[in-house]
Amino acid sequence: EAAQQIDYRVQLFTARDDADELDAVTDMLATSDLDGFLLTGTHHGDPRTAWLALRDVPFVTFGRPWGAVARHSWVDVDGATGTRAAVAHLAERGHRRIGFIGWPHSSGTGEDRRAGFRAGMADAGLPVSPEWEVAVNNRVAHGREGAARLAALPDAPTALVCASDSLA
Repeated sequence: EAAQQIDYRVQLFTARDDADELDAVTDMLATSDLDGFLLTGTHHGDPRTAWLALRDVPFVTFGRPWGAVARHSWVDVDGATGTRAAVAHLAERGHRRIGFIGWPHSSGTGEDRRAGFRAGMADAGLPVSPEWEVAVNNRVAHGREGAARLAALPDAPTALVCASDSLA
């Protein structure tokens, strides 16, 4: 509604992968009068940002540049600070065995949140036990399976920090 009030239109589209998205962007640039793009879900080595920058196409991202020099505006969730705060919350309530249910190590966002978890544990002077960390796909059922694995440990965590609401 805000865009429409200043004579802009927002067009949404989805793509299977980065290459499919760049094909769609190429078609739109050739056939439409577009002012810019908002990319979502950036990742390490994301080819879309370099492609758009090389062609001087205006864009912003919901997702960080992931180590690349940012030549565009971006906004992202600070997952490391969030998981660090979650650990502090649990530690303040007396939990000393805190587990983590996260995503596979190939996820930049997941690694960011895992780093926050570990930093929070260090801040609280708590050990990080490798057996108290599980990596699963971002599905409710997988979160349930990860929690069951942790609960079955002889010295099970008394609290969990999860990388996403789906896992929680």
